[in-house]
Amino acid sequence: MHEELFGELTYSRESESWHGWAHLPRFASFSNATQAPRAREKDSAERRQELERALKAIEEKMTGSVGPGMDKVLADLEAEVENAATNAAKQIPTDTPSEHEVSAEVARRQEGYLRLELHAPLEEPPLTEQHDALRFLLEQEDQVLAVVLNTVFESFQAAYSQEYWRNLIRLQPADSIEALRGRFSFENVRISRSERNGLAFLIFDLDSDWQDEHGLIAVFNPSAGAALWGCLDDLDDLTGPDAPQGHESLAGEDAFFEAIRVLDETEARTLLDQGIDLNAPTGWGDTYLGSVVELLEVDAVRLLLKLGADPHAKDASGKTPQDRLNGLYDEFGFDKEESKDTFTGKLLKLLQGRASQPMAEMKDRMDKIRDLLKTAKTPKR
Repeated sequence: MHEELFGELTYSRESESWHGWAHLPRFASFSNATQAPRAREKDSAERRQELERALKAIEEKMTGSVGPGMDKVLADLEAEVENAATNAAKQIPTDTPSEHEVSAEVARRQEGYLRLELHAPLEEPPLTEQHDALRFLLEQEDQVLAVVLNTVFESFQAAYSQEYWRNLIRLQPADSIEALRGRFSFENVRISRSERNGLAFLIFDLDSDWQDEHGLIAVFNPSAGAALWGCLDDLDDLTGPDAPQGHESLAGEDAFFEAIRVLDETEARTLLDQGIDLNAPTGWGDTYLGSVVELLEVDAVRLLLKLGADPHAKDASGKTPQDRLNGLYDEFGFDKEESKDTFTGKLLKLLQGRASQPMAEMKDRMDKIRDLLKTAKTPKR
């Protein structure tokens, strides 16, 4: 399909979207994160070497303890792992872009174009709100970019403020958005079907060296001239009927969360007296306690519990702080219960002790938070 404003569009049933290109040279100038991949590859190689050394030490210790028969057990286990990896590789889609397609995309980006995606179920044509949102973006690119870049830098600051995460991924500091050049890129811009005051939301997908796991997005609301950042899981919250208008609507919640993060009990109590609801889901859908649990901020968890946070309060998705902690235990393969004197427990402890100090620190934080939640009392209503 050819549109006067959107140009040539092709439809993807898989994503239920029209795909094309938008001429956004200023955004496209941030589309080549040349330094970040190399840094990630180097870090990955170092982590692999650490893990291999740890596993080798474990094999030697196990063989020494159990005897020569352990060699066959380890060999059989290694063969099973190799077979599983081979089978998993066969499941990887083969329709990856060809070298020619990659070169063509690089060329388009060098010409100042960014990939464009228009959500449109059942091949419906673009909505008027989507047209107007793109026209706004094309005409106000400088202003939109400035707002979005501020939001991107806020996402970096939030990641860097988390000590355990900063150490785990070896995140390097930056004091401005310019200092982050080469460490993030705008991958594409999506125009949602959702709208606010006649203008659809603009969703920028980013690749960065501080948020790989859940994906980083910046959502710009043209009608409010404001942007918010989040991960892919936050998309519905950021573009739905109850989506925040901008930072101003979250000012009180943000101030309280910042007070908790820096352990300012006096300011936190002042904001509570002004009407902050300690246990209700915030504008983001999380509870304050659930948020700091997921950030593994032990002292912040302790402060919130002292202020009367309910360890059993549920967020907008129905999860308690313990549910969120359990999710982290599962995600990183840790045992939720206290370490037991079992073969698996000993093996895990040995691996943690030898492989990675940041991982061991993460487990320690999880265990401390688990104990705090377990001993916390539900506040009286």
